[in-house]
Order: sequence, then C-alpha cells, then structure tokens
Amino acid sequence: MKVIVAGATSHLAQEFINLLGKDIEIFALIRSKKDRDIFKNHSNISSILVDYDKNQYENLLYLINKKDKLVFINFSTLTIDGLFINQDINAFTKVNNANLMTTIGPLLSIVQHMIEAKWGRIIMLSSTRGIKGDVGISPYAISKSSLIGLSNSLSKEYAKFNITSNVINLGYFDSPLWKSIPENKRKQLIKQIPSKRTGTADDLIPLFNCLIESNYINGAHIDLDGGL
Repeated sequence: MKVIVAGATSHLAQEFINLLGKDIEIFALIRSKKDRDIFKNHSNISSILVDYDKNQYENLLYLINKKDKLVFINFSTLTIDGLFINQDINAFTKVNNANLMTTIGPLLSIVQHMIEAKWGRIIMLSSTRGIKGDVGISPYAISKSSLIGLSNSLSKEYAKFNITSNVINLGYFDSPLWKSIPENKRKQLIKQIPSKRTGTADDLIPLFNCLIESNYINGAHIDLDGGL
C-alpha cells in the first residue's frame, strides 16, 4: 500500500506524514522546489513536485506500479476571511482551487489506477466549521462543503471496484492557522470542546487506519472535533 498526501507541507500534514511514514510508503505532493527537503530524513517518504493549476501529475504516476494499492488524502486548506459582500470573485476562485481542485486534480489520474487495481481509499478533509458555516468564511465554507458532494458521488460510482470515499470533518487542530486566531477568541472556542483541547495528528491516525481497513465505511462524513 502507498499513501498519496496532497497539501503535504501544511503543519498537520507534516505531523501526520512523520507518524505514518515510519511504516508506510508515502508520496508527499508539494508545489515548490524549496519544500523538497522537508522529508529528506525519511526513507519511506518521497516528495513529488506537482502543479495543481496545470493538472500535472506525471512525476507521481511514474512511481506507481500497476498493482499498488493507493490511498489518497488531502490536507490542503486555505481561507480568505471577510463578509460575503466584501469579497470578490478572485477570493472564491483562489480558495476553491486550494481546497477543492487539489483533490479533483490528482483523483482524475489516480482513480483510474484504483479501478485497475480493484482497491482504493479516498479520504477528504473538510471541517465542522466549514460545513456549519460561520460569519466571514463563505469562500472556505463553499469549498469544504463541496467535498461532501464529490465524495458522495465517488462512493457510489466506484464501490464496485472496492474503492471507498469518505470525508473527515476536522474541528480545531493545533496549527499555525489556529494560533493565528486572537488568544481571547481561542479561549472561547476551547470552552466549546468537551475535552477542552485542540486535536493533533495522533487523533487522526486511528480514524485514518479504520477507513483504510474497512470495505464498508463508504460515503460517510465523520466529525473529528472532540465533540464540538
């Protein structure tokens, strides 16, 4: 089995990859040459330079063998905050490209391989905040909610090939994005979580493993938010 990780340079993705890369071969999709050395100390992790805007994945496909079982998971996340009437169309396009198209682009190439291998796991990372919506996050909410519609469709189209597609809605996770929120606001948000803490990559790994092992969890939307 090989795991393809989009958005591999995000804080959460790096923690996830460092944990998982001890035992599993990982292809970390990156967009900049300067990020190639992030995982250089891990023999099981290969950094693959791709261009999401041009749908170029040749560097990845050359490394996949015909019988390889593939798992795809995308950590890409971008938000441009502001009230809807203060946004412009470029904000929606940019956020949609970052959060949705970085899933669609690779899958257009990868799903065909999964069909031929008669096995595949697709995991899309959305967010409970994005699904519920909130003041000032309309571009983010649209892009993250779209992942559910995409996953629902893929889960029905390709289940007969033993390919599953599921969405994990993340709550508040320890990351630079979380730390960018003003401290007073963070304290208010933490109070809403029963465990009174943010999530970490360690919280994601067990659910990830479960989705890989199960043939029957398909088309699900699972909240991983500490009971938020």
